[in-house]
Amino acid sequence: MLTGYWSIDAFLIANLILCLGVSVVFGYQQYTGGGALDDASSKHSSKE
Repeated sequence: MLTGYWSIDAFLIANLILCLGVSVVFGYQQYTGGGALDDASSKHSSKE
């Protein structure tokens, strides 16, 4: 695949997926104006 070692390739792919997932969640929270620090003072939290 990428390096020739399946374990290294799996590790790199897992890291890419993790980074993309975190980026999407962070971007979504910034876009909606939410976030971990704002949930305590926000009355219209989407978690409730």
